[in-house]
Amino acid sequence: MAELDRLLVEEYGITVPRMMELAGLFSAELALKYMKGKRMLALVGPGHNGGDALSAVRHSCNKGVDAEALLALPPHKLVPESRAQYDILMKMRVPLSVFDPSSPPNWKAFGLLVDGLFGYNLKGSPRPPFSELIDQANASEIPILSIDLPSGLDADSGLPAKPCIRARATIALSGLKTGLLAPSAAPFVGDLYVSYMTVPLRAYARAGLKPPDFSKENVIRIR
Repeated sequence: MAELDRLLVEEYGITVPRMMELAGLFSAELALKYMKGKRMLALVGPGHNGGDALSAVRHSCNKGVDAEALLALPPHKLVPESRAQYDILMKMRVPLSVFDPSSPPNWKAFGLLVDGLFGYNLKGSPRPPFSELIDQANASEIPILSIDLPSGLDADSGLPAKPCIRARATIALSGLKTGLLAPSAAPFVGDLYVSYMTVPLRAYARAGLKPPDFSKENVIRIR
């Protein structure tokens, strides 16, 4: 999957902002199926996964959802592509805040959490403030939709770190990371989907991957 991402950006010119838009759009559409009520809170990490979550907030707002974002770190820590998504939400006057372990949000006010803390590049266990945010999110018992994979889950082995997000559903981007299908991952992944990300079929072949069949729908349920 890492090689596929490299091919998309470096050889096909399908840039991170382009993919971030689709990741956010399809995550927002799937979120509507799992929400209890009309309020959504995105948990945002500093990397591209956080940008996907911020994009999902915008698309959700445009669909009539009362959505907001909670950043694990201050906004100046966001990578440029994710900061661009943050700036759009600022202009939209969407509620944005930074996580403070000593003053947590009113978790029970939300009907869905969108997990955009870590992508597949995480190595080792999450550290504070990420670990504290994951623990609080899990303890809230609110349904969680993870983008790409649950934060804290090893993308290769499927072994969960301590802590690891326990998702009600996971929407993988472009294709399934090996770890998502491991038996050890099942309690953390929940319902599993994969979404279309405009990947050319030749790029899948070059990366040694079998492409999902997106001929009928853009988001496919795997289990």
